[in-house]
Amino acid sequence: MERLGMVVKTENNLAKITLQRHSSCAECGGCGAGQEKQKKILIDAVNELNAKVGDLVMVQVPDHNVLFAAFLAYVVPLICLFVGYLLGVKIGFYFEVANSQMFGIAGAFILLILSFVGLKIFNPRFSSSKRFTPVISKIIEPANKNNS
Repeated sequence: MERLGMVVKTENNLAKITLQRHSSCAECGGCGAGQEKQKKILIDAVNELNAKVGDLVMVQVPDHNVLFAAFLAYVVPLICLFVGYLLGVKIGFYFEVANSQMFGIAGAFILLILSFVGLKIFNPRFSSSKRFTPVISKIIEPANKNNS
């Protein structure tokens, strides 16, 4: 996935970049940005090309990493929901409860919540991983040309 952005701050090997929100981003609201009327998002990206403030740059995250992140955020909780329901029903049958579906519903919500807690706990690990960190792949237009 490649996106065009403007460098607004540089520090060490990182750059803060403003990106135009994609039209589908406004519909999702998953990051909270969809609730605001802002058209831009601020991200950190690895700045190996030494881009300067004001540079127009191309930011890249490999597609397979984006898909893996989406899998973690959407599919894993869904799997946990179904597995929790099945385990809950099994436990209900094991204890010979008349309404084992209630155990299934409880198990589904418990594993769903645990999946979200697990993602929240591992979020710093994913955030610090270079695998998920955007990288400046190209300087499209240096800052001095933007000011002319």
